[in-house]
Amino acid sequence: MPPTGVNAKVKDPEYCNWLKVGLALYYLKDGLGSFIQDEVDAMHQSLLQKLYNASTVPAQLCSICNAKDVKQNRNTYIWKFNSRCPISLCDTWLTELLALCTNPTSSKLYCENCDVTAWPKSPWECAKFYMPRGQTVHNTGPAQSDSQALLTLMANCKHFHSKLSPGGIQLTHTVSVIRNTVMHSVNMTVSDNDRTSIITDIIKLLEDPCHLKSLDERKKAVAEINKINTDSLEVFFNTDIELEMMALRACAEGCRQELGVQRVETEKTVESLKEEIQDLQKKIKDKVGDIDTKCQKMGAKVNKLTSGLKNVKGQVRTQSAMVKKTDKLLKRKALPGLCQQKKKVRKLEKEVKLIQERDSQASAATASQVSLLNVESEAGLTLHTSFPIQEVSSASQDGNIHLSQKYFKN
Repeated sequence: MPPTGVNAKVKDPEYCNWLKVGLALYYLKDGLGSFIQDEVDAMHQSLLQKLYNASTVPAQLCSICNAKDVKQNRNTYIWKFNSRCPISLCDTWLTELLALCTNPTSSKLYCENCDVTAWPKSPWECAKFYMPRGQTVHNTGPAQSDSQALLTLMANCKHFHSKLSPGGIQLTHTVSVIRNTVMHSVNMTVSDNDRTSIITDIIKLLEDPCHLKSLDERKKAVAEINKINTDSLEVFFNTDIELEMMALRACAEGCRQELGVQRVETEKTVESLKEEIQDLQKKIKDKVGDIDTKCQKMGAKVNKLTSGLKNVKGQVRTQSAMVKKTDKLLKRKALPGLCQQKKKVRKLEKEVKLIQERDSQASAATASQVSLLNVESEAGLTLHTSFPIQEVSSASQDGNIHLSQKYFKN
């Protein structure tokens, strides 16, 4: 009877090939570990020398900045801190790490992998800047990194490009793609030809002629991978109980690791909160001190203004008394005189009006008599009268007309 279920799967040759490729990637990580750690340390020393002209950590470190503050501008694709580092330390390190990146405007740079405040003192926190997402507090070195993290680091960081041949640089990209394809295989199968090709590329990377070929860890890894590739691989389970136990152990181990990561992250969060609380307490204390000082100054100003207001009120009372006194004097002395002057003015106005009326009447009478005389003269009339004719003379200033007597004869 042919095997079924789990037994059938583990006896599938292509599944065994898939397992062999997975083991080869595992040994690839071991073979690259010491090389990558040494180069990360060397890169960090170079940055310290460049930034501080020293190979030691600077005395002043930032404790405020957070990886969440690093954002990429959607228009320029430039990465930068939203809030500037108070001592300009984290900004400087971000600039230098971006300068070492093969594609500094890539959206696949994960600053959240890092504790940005630890960049000056932790080489590995700098290295995690170039790795895929998810390399957080649990990843403290190559031993805690998977092969994909190490391959991505080598591909994205220019420092490693000077340590590999051009073919080695290309192989980091090739093996990285292979790893993702194999690990995400739905059926967990790899053909014989693909297995041979993949393992050949992995060994070529480990035997890169620049720096890797002479490393002991690299030699051990290559030997193990060759053995896996040539030997047959058999996977079997004695009983269903053993299978369940292995699954439970794997689940328990996963939970343990997850809890460990959560514990570390929680401890780090607690420490960060403590620092934030202390910082806030200090700021509040400073603010309260500033407020007390301002209150004292404002109190002095209020007292001064109150004193000035009292003086102004006194002056107002004095001025009011003087105004009242002046009003009384006006009513008692000036007003009667003003009333008499008004009466005189009214009397004069009446006299002027009367004179104007008389003057108008006299002017009208004079004009009438002159008109009559002109008419008689033109007609050649001779007046025969026994009474004298009065000669019109000019009007006097008092409005009366003065006439001279003349006698006319026939």
